Amino acid sequence: MAIIDVIKYEGGNNVLAWKHPKEDFNTSAQLIVHETQEAYIFKDGQLVGPYSAGKHTIKTENLPGVRHLIGLVTGGINPNHYEVYYINKVCSMEILWGTSTPWTIQDPSLQIPFEMQANGQFAIRVSNSKDFLLKLIGTITSFTKKNIHDYFSGIMISRIKDCITNTIKDEELSHSDISSHLVDISERVRTPLSETLGKYGLSLEEFVVENISIIKDEVYDDVRKAMGTRASNTIKGVTEQEKMGQEVAKAQAQNPGTGGQFGQVFTGIAAGAAVAPAIGGMVRNAVQPFSDGQSNVQHRDQFSMGTVRKHETTEAKAHIKCNKCGFELDEGSKFCNQCGTPVSNSEDSMLSCPVCGAKLPANSKFCNSCGTKL
Repeated sequence: MAIIDVIKYEGGNNVLAWKHPKEDFNTSAQLIVHETQEAYIFKDGQLVGPYSAGKHTIKTENLPGVRHLIGLVTGGINPNHYEVYYINKVCSMEILWGTSTPWTIQDPSLQIPFEMQANGQFAIRVSNSKDFLLKLIGTITSFTKKNIHDYFSGIMISRIKDCITNTIKDEELSHSDISSHLVDISERVRTPLSETLGKYGLSLEEFVVENISIIKDEVYDDVRKAMGTRASNTIKGVTEQEKMGQEVAKAQAQNPGTGGQFGQVFTGIAAGAAVAPAIGGMVRNAVQPFSDGQSNVQHRDQFSMGTVRKHETTEAKAHIKCNKCGFELDEGSKFCNQCGTPVSNSEDSMLSCPVCGAKLPANSKFCNSCGTKL
């Protein structure tokens, strides 16, 4: 048995905290700490330290040869208990994270739900060794990168999903725009995660969202096909309406027996005529009846594809004459169609014949109903 114990780090490279297997060491033990480490001693359950880089002599109540005798009284248990913990202060890189299950988000531009997954990596460093030991390590002998993932996976994934979802909503990013905003999303996620890890003595040095992928399903495929078709039509300068018209024209060309107005319309389409005016003309001619006593009046139809003839029965209308040029005007006219003179034909500006009661213009000299001089 050594009289003077030498205690030094013997853990792995991926370890953040490591407990030395040597306990209850003799007095005057030599504690060696590297530049990238800090050491703490639990003396009878109380934390002592930190011990920085260098060699430190540790005074204990454990005297060589005497501790065995004391153990006989206490049943082999040393009442002077000492434990040493090493804390790795270097930055631990390439700790991977990923969403094990997809979550659903509404595409702001298309208003269609999509399922997505995300993954990336982060780097942490022990910034407060005391908080790290007391709040996270406890009595475990080793704390590695895997423990970080096991301990914080649930909290981190929840924060990550929430931040990604809110960023997409706030910025109104479509599923096709997400990949160009990964840096911004990473910075937004980093802030709440830093606050969470800081409570346990850890500093989030880096956080990266490497990929946000869309789960491909039938809805996704349909949207992609529609977007591809629209882009192709835009490049060709063809609208969906024109494309539909061309399809109809091809069908008509394969069935020439239809003839008549339809044949003329589709011939015009095939020759490059605009679809809307052609169909509008077809509708106009198809619905135009020929009957006596009706006049044709053009009205714009609801599809803006030309004009169709509506029918208005010819009725006798009352007329008045212009006070200046005598041109015959429809009753209710406010200005003369020939000279532009205002027409005074309102009820309050007309005269009544004292004999027959007929309504007459204000400047009338004779009644046009009974001939009475006014």
